[in-house]
Amino acid sequence: MVIRSTQFMEFLGNIADEGQEDGVATGLFQPIAANDVAAFVAEAAVAAPRNGTIEIAEPERAPFDETIISYLRLMSDDRPSTPIRRPITSVERVERLSLVPTGEAQLGRIKLADWVGRKLKTRAATPCRE
Repeated sequence: MVIRSTQFMEFLGNIADEGQEDGVATGLFQPIAANDVAAFVAEAAVAAPRNGTIEIAEPERAPFDETIISYLRLMSDDRPSTPIRRPITSVERVERLSLVPTGEAQLGRIKLADWVGRKLKTRAATPCRE
């Protein structure tokens, strides 16, 4: 069994950083939380063997630039939220459906806003080390 995942939410900060330098990609985006990926992998590991591929993604799909803007706002990041419509450096050309499942997909449970909320709580609870 092959599990094909969309980008992880954990990469959104780096993607936002790249977007500030090189612009953000257009098209649809549906990143998934690593915890959801782990749950799908664990489920597949204990299930009866089967051939094929499953696609997994976040429950919500939105335009790429809107997802990054939402992430920045949820993180209280004051960078400009005006999308720049150029492809990101690592991708020559991003098609509308390049970053989302194109067939039937199993959807994770963690939405972007919930994931950011957990991230901020964890950050607040972790003592600073100097």
